[in-house]
Amino acid sequence: MTALAYCSGHYKHKLLSKSLLNGQENHTTILMKSIVVRGRIYEKNAFTILRKYWEPRLVEGIRNMKPLKDCSGVVFDIKSENFEKFIENYNHLKITEAESKIDFNVAKCTELPDLDDEP
Repeated sequence: MTALAYCSGHYKHKLLSKSLLNGQENHTTILMKSIVVRGRIYEKNAFTILRKYWEPRLVEGIRNMKPLKDCSGVVFDIKSENFEKFIENYNHLKITEAESKIDFNVAKCTELPDLDDEP
């Protein structure tokens, strides 16, 4: 219903992206997951991957990183204004890097997977 109101001009507020982790507006939640069988991505090596392939300004803006319960990946928030650039960089990596180096997948998280609640 909101989409119809927005399209017809009756809805004056811009639809905002919100974090799935904490509901913060203008943030998008990203899922980074291993594509290797029994692959593990923990918070520490997720940041190592991010620092290796993404520009520092974007990595410094990452917030609320949480590991998945099965240890196969993490979810985290980035500013929504950086989402397109983040995904473009990943798509570029898949083309330019050797297949064996890119053993992870990133995508916009549409619903939260089971997260590891332990610190």
